[in-house]
Amino acid sequence: MLKKIICMDSLKTFSNDYYIPKNFIDLDDRQLFEIFTHKPIRVIQGEGKYQGLNSILIRFGLCNLRCNFCDAAQNWNADLKLTLQDLLNWPDLKSSNLLITGGEPLLNNYRQYFISTLLQYTDKNKIVEIETNGTNDIRFITIIERCQINISPKELRYQHQMITDIDYRLLEQVKNKEIPNYIVKFVYDNTDEVRKFIETIINKYCIPENNVYIMPKGATKEKLKDNLFPALDYAIKNNFNFSTRLHIMLDIAKYLQEPDVS
Repeated sequence: MLKKIICMDSLKTFSNDYYIPKNFIDLDDRQLFEIFTHKPIRVIQGEGKYQGLNSILIRFGLCNLRCNFCDAAQNWNADLKLTLQDLLNWPDLKSSNLLITGGEPLLNNYRQYFISTLLQYTDKNKIVEIETNGTNDIRFITIIERCQINISPKELRYQHQMITDIDYRLLEQVKNKEIPNYIVKFVYDNTDEVRKFIETIINKYCIPENNVYIMPKGATKEKLKDNLFPALDYAIKNNFNFSTRLHIMLDIAKYLQEPDVS
């Protein structure tokens, strides 16, 4: 077993979600398991600072939000269990750039412990991105030091009625300068509501312009095109970065193939 991960809180704070193994802290690292949508797969990063980067996608299942425009809604009820050893056995995973997403990859402390442990086995010279909705703070030094954190806060108006409030705890860490490598991405639909939301988040959490990325909203190519140029125009006028969403525009999913592990 590798050295213990440094956690900024007591292990007693780990979530008691139903899928978390009992006494996991006593398990060999490689026996740890998590919930995923599918097995790892090689992809091109579709958006943000590293758009176009060749990476291996690790997509966790389960999410604490319910965005009605989500392009990965099938992940909400994922049930594929993979161990850490399963991931480490995947071709080239330990020596590749990693794109860790979901679902919500920072869902609870156990999941963050799983990610932190995985990172200890991977190439420290490679880029590791974590895509998160920003509602959970990061508790592990390994994640903060190793990862590019891509925060995409979601508006309450797009949530299921069972969600009545959203607390952006990770953005509080950003404001306190605890997260060195991050961007904040906003999906843009050319409404007054989203413009007010972006302005509120930027001002409340003191986000520098250079860390802001504007992306067109849309889970399909057709809907994405409707917001493409309004999003670009808004980004230019406000000195923000602009990002397309290549994985949707180019329908990249149909080109993906899982490696032969037989």
